[in-house]
Amino acid sequence: MGEVCAAVSRQGIPGRRGKENKVPDTFKEGTFKGQATFSVLTGINKQTEEEYWFTFGLKKAQAILENIDALRKFVDRQEHPHGHNDK
Repeated sequence: MGEVCAAVSRQGIPGRRGKENKVPDTFKEGTFKGQATFSVLTGINKQTEEEYWFTFGLKKAQAILENIDALRKFVDRQEHPHGHNDK
């Protein structure tokens, strides 16, 4: 059977509110081999509550920031494939 994963949306993380009504952080900073990293929560397994993280370093963070407008347009087109506004 395939893995069941809840995607993280702008509205929050589905199925992740416990008795304390806590929602986990959706990003964190860390290190890998002495280099700074930035991680973004991309989903949570609904059955095991395992968290899935997308982690990258400074060079990729800089590349993302240099292309943030194009990335926003890409996300908009994918979320709204019919009637997107590609300005």
